[in-house]
Amino acid sequence: MANFDQRMREFLGEVAAQEELIAVHANPEDPEAFEVGFVGHLSRETFSLRAVSTKGLDDGVRVFPYDVVVRMHRDSDYLRGLRALFENRDRAFKGIDSELLEIAGKGFEEALRAAQARNLAVTLRFPTQAIQGFVRSVGEGWAEIEVIVENGMSDGLFLTDLTDTDRIFVGGHEEQALGFLYRERYGLKHPE
Repeated sequence: MANFDQRMREFLGEVAAQEELIAVHANPEDPEAFEVGFVGHLSRETFSLRAVSTKGLDDGVRVFPYDVVVRMHRDSDYLRGLRALFENRDRAFKGIDSELLEIAGKGFEEALRAAQARNLAVTLRFPTQAIQGFVRSVGEGWAEIEVIVENGMSDGLFLTDLTDTDRIFVGGHEEQALGFLYRERYGLKHPE
């Protein structure tokens, strides 16, 4: 029976042959932390990854000695979502139009209405939390957001008083990634 080192090398070889994304946990102090990427090269002492960011974008190269790897995983919903973003990054990430920039500068409610009209995902930051999703309704001092979680799944409606809002982000990479994954998950049309 193979030991961990042998099986890890086989596992990496399988992932490389299938051109899959892999998550590599290599921090014993934080075993939940991991790097994601495509296996590049396997040598006797190390292996390399073409790293992919949490938004599905190229993020350089990572080189790992085998002996620092705590565990690894593949074929998860999270990794499938990153793969979809990576393969569709030209469709998933767009620039911001100057009209949105001007409207959003007029205040929170105006920014949220502009995002709603353009069907753009937003992030509302509060002192102790943040919510992300699509604006479904905006009123005087309040907003209703369809919350979208990291894998693009809808997670209910959130009604909030805007007076506690620190910042609002519209159309950044994080918001665009969520919007793309949401549309992919539910088979919705992507904006042009």
